[in-house]
Amino acid sequence: MIAEHKTKDGYTLTVYSTMYLDWGLTITRPDGTELMSNPHCLSSEVYGASPPDGMDWDEAIDADVEFKPWTDKDWTECLASEADELIEAYGGWDE
Repeated sequence: MIAEHKTKDGYTLTVYSTMYLDWGLTITRPDGTELMSNPHCLSSEVYGASPPDGMDWDEAIDADVEFKPWTDKDWTECLASEADELIEAYGGWDE
């Protein structure tokens, strides 16, 4: 597990590393049943790393610099921010 976030409604979102380049995501319902799990759900082109301070994404890519990995706090903030959209996207309107 890389990071985990539990919503006010009781859903748990868990990010995990896989053998793929992308990040896996599991969403668990409040009753403990799994809503979804996908080993390449979160693209490594968007999630898990940031350009060095003072650079935007395009500058960092053009300069071929190493991106800095997200901290646990970065992952937790991201999951908290995007939880509702991820639950709706993978669970539909019923969730």
